[in-house]
Amino acid sequence: MAYQLPHETSTKRKFNDYAAASTARMRHNEILFNSSLKIPIQFFVRMFSGGKTLVIQAYSSNTVASVHWKIHSITGIRPIRSTFVVPAME
Repeated sequence: MAYQLPHETSTKRKFNDYAAASTARMRHNEILFNSSLKIPIQFFVRMFSGGKTLVIQAYSSNTVASVHWKIHSITGIRPIRSTFVVPAME
């Protein structure tokens, strides 16, 4: 039996699954963290128009899509026009 990497055994990715990459992009239907606990997470959203930074709170049980829609409800920017870029963890 071949050894499977942790990210091959589950459809849910974590932020550190691809630590070798310089950045990781998550799919819209993925859970932010694989945890049964509801851990608050802060996102710092950089707005290119105006140079403002918004602070948005979500929870570890939220999907990427739900965070995109939360950003949309505050800023009016459609989810198709925004991207999460996560620095790789070392």
